[in-house]
Amino acid sequence: TDRKIWTATFTPTATTEDASNSIGVNMTGVRNAAERAGVGITSSANYSIDTKPPTLAATHPITLRDDKLHLGESTTVTIHFSEDIAPDSFSIADLTVEGGASLSNLRRTDGGTTWEVTLKAPESPSASSSTTGNKISVNLAGITDLAGNAGVGTADSTVRYDIDTVLPSVTITLADSSLTVGETTTVSFSFNEAVNG
Repeated sequence: TDRKIWTATFTPTATTEDASNSIGVNMTGVRNAAERAGVGITSSANYSIDTKPPTLAATHPITLRDDKLHLGESTTVTIHFSEDIAPDSFSIADLTVEGGASLSNLRRTDGGTTWEVTLKAPESPSASSSTTGNKISVNLAGITDLAGNAGVGTADSTVRYDIDTVLPSVTITLADSSLTVGETTTVSFSFNEAVNG
């Protein structure tokens, strides 16, 4: 009412993360009751903006220590985010794996940008559970950064892993199953998969 205090609503641009900002008033456009204009520009104190949602890191977002797992074997999966993630917003429930694998022991390795989780292959053998090209998915919509911005959508790992829980088996056949003295025959060992030893 006295024209000394003025207010305005400021809305920062979406998907922006910038620690150095200020708002300025061009005083040459401001006049008092005697029509005298101000001089120069007066700026506010610095303020930061974070309206950028968290994502997976642009390079090496998800890495696996071992991408070929056998029965009951475990490996470490490392997940890199674009920024620190709020610890209480990220859990194993935000991760999906394929091939019958399971996850456990989700943990931070730094301030919240890098996380690790243990990936384990099934422990029970199966006659047909050999899978390749399995992926890990992260539900970003359930994750927030330290500023409270929520992620968007789901991100899949570009690296894939294979799981082999099929135990080797063999079928033995003889070319001649009725042998007499001094006779020989060919014995064939047919395995269900490539073997060593």
